[in-house]
Amino acid sequence: MSFCVSKGEAFLGLRDRLNGQRQVVYDEASGRRVILTIADPEASTSAIEDALREGLTRRNILGGVIAALQSRRIQIDYA
Repeated sequence: MSFCVSKGEAFLGLRDRLNGQRQVVYDEASGRRVILTIADPEASTSAIEDALREGLTRRNILGGVIAALQSRRIQIDYA
């Protein structure tokens, strides 16, 4: 699942790595990239996607995503 934000100024997505880990990728057109590894293998994809959608409604998208993941008790590691 992926989203383009603010007329293509940012990208937010969920990706699966070959080792089975899932990562949230936030990439701004300015070159800033943040990767959050989902540390909880039991976290449901739907809960993660809901957190991404919730984060999109915030002024600070990345902060909103992190807060939404934390409110769902989904543990993350900064890659």
